[in-house]
Amino acid sequence: MRDLLFEAHDGVATISINRPHARNALAHQTMAELDEAIATLSGDVRVLVLRGSGDKAFCAGGDLKELEHMRGAADAAAMAHRMRATRWEAERSSPSRAISGSQRPTPDSDSLRSASV
Repeated sequence: MRDLLFEAHDGVATISINRPHARNALAHQTMAELDEAIATLSGDVRVLVLRGSGDKAFCAGGDLKELEHMRGAADAAAMAHRMRATRWEAERSSPSRAISGSQRPTPDSDSLRSASV
């Protein structure tokens, strides 16, 4: 995988978006790799941790460099649909808890925001 780091141990899977130069923006390649990583989750994974590499951002959203090469609203809508489809797939995958956040320390870094999936 070019844009992601992926590992799973003892029921915890960690996916790190590894594009700190682009504030971990989601390019088409990144979304395809997210789908691939999520598809490989086994039934014993109970927690999915989604992180952003670097210290600038967890995930900036869609990659603006890819958006500027799109030819119209239909292309932009297709990318937005692809981003939502990737998120939906993550939410319906096997882990019972998902945790997301950046590696950047914060004043309340002892607490992680989590959401039921």
